[in-house]
Amino acid sequence: MKPTVEQKLDIAYPIFQAPMAGGIVSPDFVAQVSAFGMLGSIPSGYLSLAQTREFIEQVRARTDRTFSLNLFVDYALYDDTPIAKPDEIVAIERNFAQESSAFFHLAESPSVDDLVALTLDCAVPVVSTTFGLLSPEHVAALKSKKIRIMTTINSVYELELALKSQKPDVLIYQNALAGGHKGGFTSLPHSDETAILKALERHRDIHCLLAGAIVTREDVAHALDRGFDGVQIGTAFLATRESGANEAYKAAILRNRETAFTTSITGKAARGLKNSLSCLEVGNNLGFPYMHYATASLRKTAKARGDADYQSLWCGEGIARIDTLPTLNEYMQGLVQ
Repeated sequence: MKPTVEQKLDIAYPIFQAPMAGGIVSPDFVAQVSAFGMLGSIPSGYLSLAQTREFIEQVRARTDRTFSLNLFVDYALYDDTPIAKPDEIVAIERNFAQESSAFFHLAESPSVDDLVALTLDCAVPVVSTTFGLLSPEHVAALKSKKIRIMTTINSVYELELALKSQKPDVLIYQNALAGGHKGGFTSLPHSDETAILKALERHRDIHCLLAGAIVTREDVAHALDRGFDGVQIGTAFLATRESGANEAYKAAILRNRETAFTTSITGKAARGLKNSLSCLEVGNNLGFPYMHYATASLRKTAKARGDADYQSLWCGEGIARIDTLPTLNEYMQGLVQ
């Protein structure tokens, strides 16, 4: 008989905290989720190697329960050559401040080689991947140390390819309602839940989570009843008092109910609240990760000013069921009571 996802990962509940990058979750936040019996997730995106190591060490110092490390999988090479910002971004920045650079640099990021080496060195128990597939060598290295692999997918095609190449212990199916970036590794459209569940009938030994518009205990129960082995939750964790989302961001979630996909903020399709930045038409969209850094200064200024109109307000369609900001513990208790 197939073990449950809880048994496979040594957790109490089949509920996973989404690895939200950009300062949304702290080591204490991740550790509290894991200590509760869910799976806390460390986002390594946009962190240096030293920052990622420190994050891992701080989580481990706070709990001895299982946690996960999320990796942006991108084997491309980048340098620090100045790149011109799209004219639309420069024009908005100059409305915010008198001085604005028309150029930006990509921040130095650790390579996938470095991140996998760090994962092995720190004996991280679980790794999840976003935006790409690990190389056969990296899969073998992680498997040799019995590190569990979770692969994010959006479609049936990605499901089949991930099973062939990643030997995943868990698939994370992110549907079209999920907040944040489309986390799979192709540009194919989302498959619906029925198609994913039908495909999984051929792979009954694989665990698959549902991510997208999961907020309440009833949402969790419905996902399990349909045949998913667990759920991954992002927006509802973000909308807790302890999350690192700024007050303007949290207020916008409670006030604004309209979300949409946009590529104007980071260059990659991501779902968030509609605002002036997400609706901006960029004539020269540079793609990911270039747009992330092209808009970084503008978003930082808007955040400092409490202006929600030019921030990246990632969230999913589940916000319709979020009307308060509970503590993290209150929220988790509500999911399992």
